[in-house]
Amino acid sequence: MTTERYLKYRKEEIMEVKNLYESVMTFASQGLFYRTGRIMGARIARICDKDMGHMLRMLIDEGWATDIRFEGNKMNVKDSIEAFENNGTDEPTCHMLRGALTEIYAAATGKKAYCHEVECMSTGSDRCLFEFDEEVL
Repeated sequence: MTTERYLKYRKEEIMEVKNLYESVMTFASQGLFYRTGRIMGARIARICDKDMGHMLRMLIDEGWATDIRFEGNKMNVKDSIEAFENNGTDEPTCHMLRGALTEIYAAATGKKAYCHEVECMSTGSDRCLFEFDEEVL
């Protein structure tokens, strides 16, 4: 039997890795981060038996954010691990979290949806806000 192992990254290390990938791959790196998040979200959905509350608590327990609220087709996130205040960007930066939330939303609702990050702490907002659009897919 193999023991499950974990690897922890510090927020600053995530920033350095993202900056490295973006310097080499530009926007293509965002798709890789998104896909990585979907893999992690699928794992969380399996462990939590698709229970929305349990899945969101697990994201918080794993350090993705300090608070996540699900309301209708939106998720309000405080202190995303991928958000870097005063980053000087006008683009959202939470690509892995967006991927994880996409899988969690699909697992809990049984519906596929496109996830947009419409507000981000990296752009000066006080939160990250994700909207799910079922009509796109």
